[in-house]
Amino acid sequence: MQRMERRKQNRIKTDKFDIEYRFVADDFMTPVSVLNVSETGICFLRQSPINKNDQIELMFPFKDGKIFLRAKVARVDGREVGIMFTDTPEKIEKFCLSFNREYRLVRSEKNPQNNEEGTSQISPDIDDILSDV
Repeated sequence: MQRMERRKQNRIKTDKFDIEYRFVADDFMTPVSVLNVSETGICFLRQSPINKNDQIELMFPFKDGKIFLRAKVARVDGREVGIMFTDTPEKIEKFCLSFNREYRLVRSEKNPQNNEEGTSQISPDIDDILSDV
């Protein structure tokens, strides 16, 4: 059975975008991997219990500083958790601008000549020759 798509905003799928969240009444931050992002919320994979309607605070670790956003759990489907931002429009806009800048930068840093660790896939002998030129 297919789920009916109810979102009005386009979502951006993320390759690897890790954030943390905490319950509003708690100080303990829980790391999660984001699956997709829109201007109204995110979807992430949970590692611990979380329930629909829980109030949480998300922490996005951008290079130009951390951004914290208040949010509400809109759905829980297995390990997938759909989150709706509930913070001020100004803070959500700041997040969107930072995400667009950072995610574009993160994606552009992925060079086809480099593997996941950022080391060259060219053989060391060719690397030595190129560095001598």
